[in-house]
Amino acid sequence: MSVFPLPGNGILATVIAFARCIGTFGTVLILTGGSYMQTEVLPITLYLNISYGNMEWH
Repeated sequence: MSVFPLPGNGILATVIAFARCIGTFGTVLILTGGSYMQTEVLPITLYLNISYGNMEWH
């Protein structure tokens, strides 16, 4: 049966893309410092708001 080789490439590509996104997020967090209300990079702002429990959107 050749059912598994077909989606295997797509699954592998998804895992690699997710790992690259997480790696990029970590790099941005390290380089920008992650200071609340000082660094206004969208992924870091969302991460800090969620981690602080500040879920109100203005």
